[in-house]
Amino acid sequence: MRGLIKSVLLIVSLQLATTAYSAVKVDIIKNPYGGSRNVPELSTNPDYSHAAGLERLIEEWSGELIRPVQDIRLTEDQEKQYGPWNRMALVNSNFADVVREGLQDGLLTIGLEANCNDLLGMLAGLKYDSDGNARRVGLVFIDSHGDFNVPETTLSGMLGGMPVAVAAGHALHNLRRTTGLNEPLPMSHIVWGGVRDLDPLEADRFRSCRAN
Repeated sequence: MRGLIKSVLLIVSLQLATTAYSAVKVDIIKNPYGGSRNVPELSTNPDYSHAAGLERLIEEWSGELIRPVQDIRLTEDQEKQYGPWNRMALVNSNFADVVREGLQDGLLTIGLEANCNDLLGMLAGLKYDSDGNARRVGLVFIDSHGDFNVPETTLSGMLGGMPVAVAAGHALHNLRRTTGLNEPLPMSHIVWGGVRDLDPLEADRFRSCRAN
């Protein structure tokens, strides 16, 4: 369901950015690494989203796909590293590089991601230019889950329930920095929508942190 929701949100974002007077230049990037344990490392979620007709919809909305769809992978040296969380963070740094390149070329980047953890790479790519200068970036997170747990509050132990908290600098700082997001996002730059399923202690964090 999360993958379907993300696909819809990506399509809506593209539609809002498209006008009748000019074609939006689009870049599609797949990141299949989600950092999940006890499952195959490479998720098929990005492929499902892509196969649902995304390129056709881009064309119908007068968008222009500038280059072939890219599929992010670990480098040869990174492949020697171990740990699903660490490897996910490393590949997200590669994801950030490609996002950054597209932004500098004036492209609207659509990320087809394994799961919510990959928002860290997208944010890193949007926040810093090629010289490391920071831009002002925010996150609009629309999901039934808040993904605002930290290791001390999670009931499942899933990293997929923590990425917004990680992006905000509330936990797993080394992982965040490995993705390339050196500075956390201020809470004032994060907005949630559609949240209706929170763990008890996660709900406490929403209240204490004055989540929007």
